[in-house]
Amino acid sequence: MAEPSKLLTMGERLRAHRKRLDLTLDAMGDALSSVVWELHQRRVAISGDRVSKWERGVCRPTKLYREAYRVFLDATDEELGFRVVTPAARRPDAAAPAAAAPQLDLFLLEPFVATQPVDAGYIASLRSATAALVTLDNLFGGDDLSALAVRAFRTAHRRLGSGQREEAIERDLLAATGELAEVAAWMLYDADNQPAARQLNQEALLLSRLSGDRAMELLILQNMSMQAGRLGRPREALQLVTTVLNAGGLSPRVEALFTIREARTRAQLGERVTAPRGAFAKARSLFQDGIAGTDPAWVWWVTDRELAWHEAMCLADLGDWAQAVELFELAARRCPVDLNRTRYNDFAHLVQAFVEVGAWRETEPVITQILPYVGEVGSRRTALLLISAAGRIANASVAPPSTRDAAVHLLELLKAVGYETARRYA
Repeated sequence: MAEPSKLLTMGERLRAHRKRLDLTLDAMGDALSSVVWELHQRRVAISGDRVSKWERGVCRPTKLYREAYRVFLDATDEELGFRVVTPAARRPDAAAPAAAAPQLDLFLLEPFVATQPVDAGYIASLRSATAALVTLDNLFGGDDLSALAVRAFRTAHRRLGSGQREEAIERDLLAATGELAEVAAWMLYDADNQPAARQLNQEALLLSRLSGDRAMELLILQNMSMQAGRLGRPREALQLVTTVLNAGGLSPRVEALFTIREARTRAQLGERVTAPRGAFAKARSLFQDGIAGTDPAWVWWVTDRELAWHEAMCLADLGDWAQAVELFELAARRCPVDLNRTRYNDFAHLVQAFVEVGAWRETEPVITQILPYVGEVGSRRTALLLISAAGRIANASVAPPSTRDAAVHLLELLKAVGYETARRYA
């Protein structure tokens, strides 16, 4: 009997992959657009209508978009139906195509079997697991930990949907599961699995609202705005932020954070009049009194260093790299030494800023500081930034030979730990 997958057309295969990810047509278009940006720093807007035409076989994706599909779905042209290879055409000794990587699925088919009562002790264990994941994330990044976080959330999500418990603990269980979903979504974001991160952010938002945990809801909305900006959707990011600011009732540091987010999104939209100086002056005034009693526990990372980094990002979005580089330097200098992932990311942005202003000699010492983190921190979003910046240095004839050598060494290390760098430099 023929293998079912071999009977599928290109469009049917593309649709099957999208349905397995539980993505809408528009969400699939956004994800593919993000991949094109990551690979080529080229902004495209793939609409849901275009994805629909591909799935219906009305037309075929161009070479650029076929590449995006391959990278996003971790599949070959043959598996996606872009190229048909008959058994006769395949070499006798050729291996069969590898199966596509397993995708995020929150709904396990096996029935729930209680191995631990869903009670106050279980909720405490969930919160302990979440705290441990946060600690590990600060040290090692989200590449490897995201799978563990998703597994933990999937387990809690299943118990939430079918486990027996006392009604008195319902809200606490919802809140603890929502917080775990937020952490898992952040790790997926750091691992640059944006569709899955978006999915879990929405799950986290629902659970936090059902539990009445407004503090966690605000953090998730902040994260969703951050991700929308990264995916090239600043208008969506602005809608999320202004909804929160207009509602009012925010603690000082939370208001400062959303004020910063508004500045970031307006800078991405090119609004020089309102971003970033006025917004950051207001945010700094909200910082003056320190952490208030009304501030939620998660604002520990909203610091002066964070403020400087976001202002640098605003200036970079507006093309003012000369001013941005000074703030990136300040942020990197002030980053605590025990926050490995954050330091790695700060150094990466500093390298990018030096490249933009042509400060080649200043770049080399920063690359030297980055090298120890390459094998220690797994953060695909940071690695992609470094691959882009280091590739530009390696190909810059005006850069000193020692700086170019340092960039090539960095690229080689990134490749050694599993990131594809060949396309980035000659």
